[in-house]
Amino acid sequence: MNGFDAFFIEILLLLIVSHNNGLLLNIIKAKAKWSPFSALLLASVILGIITGMDIRDVADAVQTGVGNTLGNVDRGFGAVFGERFKME
Repeated sequence: MNGFDAFFIEILLLLIVSHNNGLLLNIIKAKAKWSPFSALLLASVILGIITGMDIRDVADAVQTGVGNTLGNVDRGFGAVFGERFKME
């Protein structure tokens, strides 16, 4: 097997793991009655561990992703509230 075939096999395995992680996310939300945020956080950590990331790298990735997302949401809420409650 050459490097080209190994690359596509690795991509295929990552797609399979990602699909199963989506199923896990839905099971956590439906059966365990967790909030979508908590279920997504747990599923992301599990996906990082399954794909072979070091636990510290998983924590850094989750922290960066959540921080960036909440930063963008914060700016959106600021614009909405600023327009809604502006003084005339």
